[in-house]
Amino acid sequence: MFRAAFGLLITLTTLPAFAAEGKYNVLFLMADDMRPDLGCYGHPQVQSPHIDGLAKVGVRFDRAYVQYPLCNPSRSSMLNGRHPTTTGVLDNRAWFGALHPEFVSLPKHFKQNGYL
Repeated sequence: MFRAAFGLLITLTTLPAFAAEGKYNVLFLMADDMRPDLGCYGHPQVQSPHIDGLAKVGVRFDRAYVQYPLCNPSRSSMLNGRHPTTTGVLDNRAWFGALHPEFVSLPKHFKQNGYL
């Protein structure tokens, strides 16, 4: 059975320090294997006021799917934009960076462009 993944991407563009350089401030939150067990999804017992507030002003994904029924293949796929069969990550122990050092992941892209 496929596990639900919850991802949230918020981009803030008003920080003066980055505006002078032409860079955006990016906050990327991603939680895998969480399922939609949060207040913002209507769960009756979960109390998640901060995530609920963030969902009200940000983007809440209501139809999230994964490419593979394990954490690591799905996470690796999300971070480098390639299917698990392409990355070779089909279990929770492999690392796509060791298998394909030429792949540029999202964190690597940000680091190469001056983000810490």
